[in-house]
Amino acid sequence: MCSVFHLKNHSANYQLNVKLKPNVTVKFDSHPSYLGICLDRSLSFRTHLHTLNKKVSSRVTLIKRLAGVGWGASFKALRTSSLALAFAPAEYCAPLWCRSVHTKHIDISLNESMCVITGCLRSTRSSFLLILSGIAPSETSCSTSCLKLYTKALNPKHLLHETLYLKHSPKRLRSKKSLSSFVELLSIKGEPPTPIPAAL
Repeated sequence: MCSVFHLKNHSANYQLNVKLKPNVTVKFDSHPSYLGICLDRSLSFRTHLHTLNKKVSSRVTLIKRLAGVGWGASFKALRTSSLALAFAPAEYCAPLWCRSVHTKHIDISLNESMCVITGCLRSTRSSFLLILSGIAPSETSCSTSCLKLYTKALNPKHLLHETLYLKHSPKRLRSKKSLSSFVELLSIKGEPPTPIPAAL
């Protein structure tokens, strides 16, 4: 299998034609998956986040069943279930895709789960939901994951050490900010920069 990544929209449908033998052609995949992450041509992670939103949304539906009149689960049970079923998969590999503009779709589903936990209406402001449910904002969780990964990469044996800490590390796509530049903004501002949208 082979894929190509670039930012040239006029070549969006371009496909590589790789042949190992005269009669053997390597299959081209425009959206390859690696360790559960779906990649796209421009590394915007739009397809991955839309798929992830469907997964989280279906799990929020299960949590709603727990909060029904028949079950009547407690606040603690609903919060624990939401953290395990909705928030855990929503934060998987967050340092990779958290700078995408498409993260807002996941925030909607996560806010819905907090409405179930707290018993609030869907029109309740997200800032109130975060306080009542005792759950950290998604942008804070993503920033923490980025900082943890950046700290682990200090080890010279780490797979990302050369990419993150060498001054002349290659930049694969010009308009995409690297993890190192993102972490530098976090250390300077002390808060998540604008590429991570706030919860709706």
